Amino acid sequence: MIRLSVGRPVAIAMAYFALAFLGLRAWQNIPIELMPDAQLPQLTVSGSWSGASPETVEAFLTSPLEAQIQLVEGVEKVTSTSSEGSARIEVEFARDTDMEFARLDLSERLYNLEERVLPPGVGRVTVTPYVPEEFADAENRAVLQYTFTGRRTHESLREHLVDVVVPEL
Repeated sequence: MIRLSVGRPVAIAMAYFALAFLGLRAWQNIPIELMPDAQLPQLTVSGSWSGASPETVEAFLTSPLEAQIQLVEGVEKVTSTSSEGSARIEVEFARDTDMEFARLDLSERLYNLEERVLPPGVGRVTVTPYVPEEFADAENRAVLQYTFTGRRTHESLREHLVDVVVPEL
């Protein structure tokens, strides 16, 4: 292999430049976004019917809701839970689904269903974006924390922090 490389320096140089050129082209075409779309393609549908048994909720609330949910474009998976007085349905969409349009379409379908099909006494059916439990209280938690220490007094450290460090961050 080494003997072949030494014997053909022009061919090796051409192969090297071709490989470098392909690497440069690949690097230029890598999609990088400043703020990537982190929205999960999932919605949660909730409905309530006070005093109804889980079987009644399943038959007269959850099933009609699921039937309308299946008609929305991009739906991949529907998981429902019926309990006494309430129904909760989690709807997963395809990754490339426009979630704003899907939410609007689903809300319109469920509003029409409420008006015509659902029995009296059923509370308002709501459609909310899915938020995992890990992110539910993210607004209250700090993303990044710093500890500022040094061989100075607390007042001197605070002054240096406010005047120098914070503006740099």
